Amino acid sequence: MILAHIFLAFMIYSFLGWLWETVLFILRDRRFVNRGFLFGPFCPIYGTGALVCCTLLYGRVENFALLFIIGAFLCSLLEYITHWALELLFHARWWDYSSNKFNLKGRICLSSTLAFGLCIALLIDYIHPFVMSKLGDLPQGTAYALAAVLYTILVADVTLTITGLVGLRERLEALQSTIAEHMQKGIDLTEEMRLALVEKLESSQIYRERLAKLTLPAFTSRLVRNFPELSSERYREALERVREKQKKRP
Repeated sequence: MILAHIFLAFMIYSFLGWLWETVLFILRDRRFVNRGFLFGPFCPIYGTGALVCCTLLYGRVENFALLFIIGAFLCSLLEYITHWALELLFHARWWDYSSNKFNLKGRICLSSTLAFGLCIALLIDYIHPFVMSKLGDLPQGTAYALAAVLYTILVADVTLTITGLVGLRERLEALQSTIAEHMQKGIDLTEEMRLALVEKLESSQIYRERLAKLTLPAFTSRLVRNFPELSSERYREALERVREKQKKRP
């Protein structure tokens, strides 16, 4: 097994993870949603989880039940850490299991843990041997060339995504600041007077011009639309305004 095979396996599992997420949301929402942060059809967290489990378990653990238990633990740990890191970096929760039974701080839940365990057990016993067998049939030159192309695409995608995520945080911070500045004027008023003031402010040209400058670009707008559970205490009003604007679009 060469390094190119490992990377190609990572990309295959990242694609299968994206496909899994996409199908689930099509069934739930009856519409196509490009799940994941990247532009392309890849969810690297799935590829990472799959490779970590394959490295630790493949050829070492053969009992299906034990594979299920260890896989469930490892993938849930990865999901928890990823959720925590994204929340720390962007002050937002990209998914939330708080409404699910047996969840841990909304970051992981029992149903997803069980699904991960089953997927890893199937991966180790059936999928990974098949994938590596097919990759092994590729000539080394072809494998390295394909890996190089996909690596270039992935690096470009990740770079654009990180830029977009940083831009999203900056836009939400600016939008939240604009909203807070105007809302502050109505804090000491009654609710009826405050709403009237807000309505008046929102109809003013200066306020509308400032908000127009903070319109989210296509990528960051897609993230807000495709992650309906995205929430943030810091940017709560800003996110609400963004979603309201998206609902008005045809």
